[in-house]
Amino acid sequence: MSNSMQEKKKDRRKLPITKGEVEIRQKMTVEELARAMGKDIDHIYEALLYTDIDVDSLEPDSILHEDSIKLIVKKSGMKYKSAKLREEKEKENKDAVKRPPADPAFLTPRPPVVTIMGHVDHGKTTLLDSLRKTQVAAMEAGGITQHIGAFLVPLVLAVNKCDKPEANPERVKKELLAHDVVCEEFGGDVQAVNISALKGDNLMVLAEATVLLAEMLELKADYTGLVEGTIIESRKDKGKGPVTTAIIQRGTLRKGCVLVAGKTWAKVRFMFDENGKAVDAASPSIPVEIMGWKEVPSAGDEILEVESEQRAHEVVAWRTYVEQQEKMKKDGAVIEAKQKEHRMEYEKKQQNLAHLTWRQRKAALYKANKHLMLLKPKERAETDKNVLSIIIKGAFMFFLLPH
Repeated sequence: MSNSMQEKKKDRRKLPITKGEVEIRQKMTVEELARAMGKDIDHIYEALLYTDIDVDSLEPDSILHEDSIKLIVKKSGMKYKSAKLREEKEKENKDAVKRPPADPAFLTPRPPVVTIMGHVDHGKTTLLDSLRKTQVAAMEAGGITQHIGAFLVPLVLAVNKCDKPEANPERVKKELLAHDVVCEEFGGDVQAVNISALKGDNLMVLAEATVLLAEMLELKADYTGLVEGTIIESRKDKGKGPVTTAIIQRGTLRKGCVLVAGKTWAKVRFMFDENGKAVDAASPSIPVEIMGWKEVPSAGDEILEVESEQRAHEVVAWRTYVEQQEKMKKDGAVIEAKQKEHRMEYEKKQQNLAHLTWRQRKAALYKANKHLMLLKPKERAETDKNVLSIIIKGAFMFFLLPH
């Protein structure tokens, strides 16, 4: 045999080793390792069947420990080499934050933000309708205006439905003492006004009490600089796209401003007041509906104005990255706990099989894990298809009371 033929045979013998080399790195997912090995995900699960790793707890995006990665590669008859990784620099915090507090000398008086809170059917919408002389009740079509979460505020107590013969406002005020709501007539600082929202009785007195309280509080705000605010409501409108209702707390919002809230951003296209009329600007304490969001943010999210669209992208990317890192930590902790539990069970099983020969042990393990080999990742996912996740949010405080 010629030397050239022998060399070709040697090359053919070396070829499988070259192909069988897998470049590995730390924190590889099941899916990434399968791709690096040129295998499907099922192969990874099967390689882990006779180990102390709980296959049922793994998903394609589950992160594998380095020891597990090496074990899978070896059991697959392949070799591994560590990837030359660049040292990952700690990412610079690109988040947007509120400005430092303004100099009190430059603050300007602002209107109060009045929240009407009360139990269902105690007349909140009728009171708004009467105060603003608008058709809020008709627009709401019987819905309940409970869009703002509970928080501690200076109170003006409106005892509603006092036009009814059975009304007993004094009983209501006395019962509120048990909840630390002390009216002025009992030595407290809460103004109480007996009203009838339906008939309009004492509504001017209620308005004057609210204005008086606002004047006593000397409410002021900074009308200049980058905008800060809070989202009160958010929804996806068929005609307008993602829309939010917000209260501006600092600065003056204008069309063209670039805002971030949560993990989304907006370039303000249009703004509308509470009557649906287009406006060009919104200053502190003014509620406004904002169009131009890329996605729907969440109620309660903080709104911050940034200098440019590029800056908005940076902020959203940073917040998404932080959320992913936190999720990875939580997922890692859950997986680690499951794997620890499984390792203990595995060691217990191994002790029970210690008296058997290696062939008997292998046969026993195969019999015990045969059902897992038949179960594909897709089938495991199918079992979760009909699970409905529910998030319940919100709180509600009751201050507008009937007789």
